[in-house]
Amino acid sequence: MRLLFAAGLLGAMALTESVKAEPKMPADFVRLRDVAPLAAEDMRYAGPHNFTGAAVDGYQAPVCWLRKDAAAALAKAGQELDTMGWRLVVYDCYRPTRAVAAFLDWAKLPDDPASKAEFYPRENKQDLFKRGYLAERSQHSTGTTVDAGALEKDGGALDFGTDYDFLDVRSATESAEVSAAAQATRRKLRAVFERAGFSNYRREWWHFSFKSDRRARASNAPVTENR
Repeated sequence: MRLLFAAGLLGAMALTESVKAEPKMPADFVRLRDVAPLAAEDMRYAGPHNFTGAAVDGYQAPVCWLRKDAAAALAKAGQELDTMGWRLVVYDCYRPTRAVAAFLDWAKLPDDPASKAEFYPRENKQDLFKRGYLAERSQHSTGTTVDAGALEKDGGALDFGTDYDFLDVRSATESAEVSAAAQATRRKLRAVFERAGFSNYRREWWHFSFKSDRRARASNAPVTENR
């Protein structure tokens, strides 16, 4: 009995130490909901609806975390979208470095036919990094980059020509392979984000990075519901 008690005590201590060692939200981060409560959060990597087909390591909750200055700028963009009759929606915000590593591991696995058909039908998985759709290091890990789009205020879809994370040349912001209406919608979204202080990544109409003079530090803290 004494041995069992000691073993249980050691196990509890190890669990406690593990919890203590798990990094928390960086001090200069906030939850987007606290500064832009009307924004929709469709955090794809916290669930199976993404190109990997499963929840990605590091996303323990479908919550948008961002650095404070980037979050404030994003809230500003959301306010302008509101005046246009649109609603801001975010698909990915801060991305732990462990999630970036998980993408590297995923790229070494055989294709899942369903995921390939939906997210990269014209691309080879092994080429996604060199083609610029995925990266070995990501600005998302600094909390200054966001994947975002917009919806009609009633939740209806807007025409952006492709869905989020469609890894294809048609997702390039200025792609001529999508309709004129989709091109116009992309231009409007980019203009709003640029006025708020973001720059767009040309290969992805949804990808915006906040321009700041502050040093950007990557983090590996997992995204959780609490701070």
